[in-house]
Amino acid sequence: MAAERHYGTRSAGRISEMIKSLQQAKRFLTILFGFTLLILGVAMLVLPGPGILTILGGLGILAAEYVWARRLLDRLKHQGDRLRNSIFQRDKTPAPAEAPNTTTPVDPFAATASKPVPVETSLTVEPLDEVSTKL
Repeated sequence: MAAERHYGTRSAGRISEMIKSLQQAKRFLTILFGFTLLILGVAMLVLPGPGILTILGGLGILAAEYVWARRLLDRLKHQGDRLRNSIFQRDKTPAPAEAPNTTTPVDPFAATASKPVPVETSLTVEPLDEVSTKL
């Protein structure tokens, strides 16, 4: 009976060690993949490819393991939001409600369509004999 207990604790210890080693392997592969994407993204800044997106993907993967990557990713997200808001400036005040339009729409080009527009062209035609003598 004592031998069975000893065997049971040994197998539980092995399983615990395997789980720890699997977790460490998963962590190692995650870190390796994150840094690989980060390096490829930096290379793609000068090479053809989506460099910025690859860098953000690498930082997103590394953010699961490292606090510095999470902080940098948060800072980049904040800067992206500021850039988007400065490009697409949104008016914070709501637009006033407009009265329904009961008039018929006016064509802005209708008034100019009836007036002839003068077109000035200057085209000079040289006789064929003069052209041949210049060559």
